[in-house]
Amino acid sequence: GIGWDAWTGKNLSSTLNEAAVQFKIYHPKKRITSLPLAACMEDYSGTGAWLGLNADFIKYSDSDSWGTVTLPLSQFAWDEFDADPSNIKQMIIQFEASGEMYVDEFKIVRHKSSAPKSLKIRRLDNPKIELDGSIDQNLWAGYAKAVLDNSDSIQLLISNKHLFVFGKVKDITPLQNGNDKDKIWNGDAIELAFSTNAEASVKRKTFLFSDQQIGIRMTKDPIVWDWRKNKRILDAIVKVNQLSEGYEFEAKIPLKSIGATQLKSGIPYGLEIAIDKGTTEKRNTQHRWNSVT
Repeated sequence: GIGWDAWTGKNLSSTLNEAAVQFKIYHPKKRITSLPLAACMEDYSGTGAWLGLNADFIKYSDSDSWGTVTLPLSQFAWDEFDADPSNIKQMIIQFEASGEMYVDEFKIVRHKSSAPKSLKIRRLDNPKIELDGSIDQNLWAGYAKAVLDNSDSIQLLISNKHLFVFGKVKDITPLQNGNDKDKIWNGDAIELAFSTNAEASVKRKTFLFSDQQIGIRMTKDPIVWDWRKNKRILDAIVKVNQLSEGYEFEAKIPLKSIGATQLKSGIPYGLEIAIDKGTTEKRNTQHRWNSVT
């Protein structure tokens, strides 16, 4: 509860992009690296704006055994749940697993929230593109590019029938992934999550049935997997070229195979891109382009 001023509703509306809830967490034997929790800001009508927590919200200093959790107010799903940030009653934390955790020092702190990143993706009907795995810089210089981890890049192009994905990744152990089907994230891979519903809010924090998530296993024998339909996209084409310090690739994915034939020009759609890096055994790191934190 937020108890000062005789429990009147608290107005957070003017600080949504300038503040965050912050608290400390501790485990007596190990650092907490995951948060099976959900947080909610509940207004006095009983409506709550929810936010799912994950490891990206936790930060540790080198010497501190207590972690700091920072929850930007802007990341709570105010619009999706139609909650009123000007009349907040209490904050709720819902535990979704068993375990042991100490918490302390809840407070509201200054936190400048960054707006979600965006790409203006070009649409060309029947582009003449020959896929060979080597990116033609003259051809792709003007197309939308997402840069991840300061060096890796993913480019996107849409035609009337296909989604084209091009990328260049720096990796000291390139094209290693011993997994198949829905486990291809656990090694070298590219992941794309995006909306196909023009009416869906780009601020929502949960998947809808109209949202898609696909992945490309980055090996010398690449495959494209659709996690929403839980099957391989057999008519996708991926060409990969190993480099001295990583790899580059080109992919052509039919829009009909991923339920994206109704995409409209000039409409904002949610988009997240991730690059997974690992070995044949497991993923070691993941870099996300549009992480909420």
